Amino acid sequence: ACHSVVSAMRGRGDFEGTASEVVTVFQATGLVATNLVLAGVGDPGTVDLRQLRQSLLSALRQCCKSEEQTIAIAFDDAIEIEARVLAELAADCITCAPVDADIYKAKNSRHPFSSATICLPPSTSEIETAIETGVILGESCWLVKDLVNRTADDIYPETFANEARALATEHRIEITVLDEEQLRQERMGAMLAVARGSRKA
Repeated sequence: ACHSVVSAMRGRGDFEGTASEVVTVFQATGLVATNLVLAGVGDPGTVDLRQLRQSLLSALRQCCKSEEQTIAIAFDDAIEIEARVLAELAADCITCAPVDADIYKAKNSRHPFSSATICLPPSTSEIETAIETGVILGESCWLVKDLVNRTADDIYPETFANEARALATEHRIEITVLDEEQLRQERMGAMLAVARGSRKA
């Protein structure tokens, strides 16, 4: 049913499949899904991971504007990328897409998905591992964006060090945090200059 919907849209010129093109079909006929979101990647036979990730993120951000959304992701059969790599990419994008850059807004404009299905060949331990890796990458992206988007009064040297210590403890990683004098001794002047951007440096 999905293929017939896409073919009909292509025939009408409603969807060309160009890179980064995103089209939403509301109440798509013949599908169990309420809506169908199509993401163009250009030539599926030559698309690279960067372009594929960009297209997938654009589509997923259309889907996470409402709470409690259930999604399924299916890739064009013509995409010549290993299933393991597609699984990791999809899990990364599913996790990262709901991140809202403006964390200080009164109301979030994006919401985590309540559930997600990645439509690929029968699951194997390799694909399951790839999905776990993708989730870690997505969560890392989420964390970095959160730290970058918070103000200098929220994230300053002390609180940044505390965040690093907490993560190291959680994941059993050895960490060394340098104080201001140690940074001077190591001649890390650029880092000290950035730190002075906060009133709490």
